[in-house]
Amino acid sequence: MKQVFILIILMVIIGCSDENEAILKNELFVGNWITIQVTKDGALQTEWIDTNLVIEQSNESGGTYQMIYTPYDSIWSPNGSWSILEEQSTFVLDDNISAFYWIKNDTLYLTKYLPWTSIPCEPSEDEPCLLVVTGQWNFIFKKDQ
Repeated sequence: MKQVFILIILMVIIGCSDENEAILKNELFVGNWITIQVTKDGALQTEWIDTNLVIEQSNESGGTYQMIYTPYDSIWSPNGSWSILEEQSTFVLDDNISAFYWIKNDTLYLTKYLPWTSIPCEPSEDEPCLLVVTGQWNFIFKKDQ
């Protein structure tokens, strides 16, 4: 009986952990990724090839990302945040953009729907125009080993 009691106490002690030492179960998309293909509404966007996306997790349901070089800041912020939704394979970027993803063989497939619109304009020497970013953006990333 004494041995069973000691065993139970040991199991309780081993099972308890300090809150500061809690180990996160990282989401599968956490890591360093290199862009290998991007399309907007089905049209290839070659200016995105080889951009680097770093996704870090800071708590159970969220974290940060960095994409230092972005051809258009309105698609990916250089620094931002993400949080998990209850829907499987979905998270929210920067509190307002839903992203859908799946992972296969160290490849991350990510789709973002950008709902806002902008009016196309004619670029001039004094005032460049931002490209219209509204639409479905599909990103394919390869895990950076």
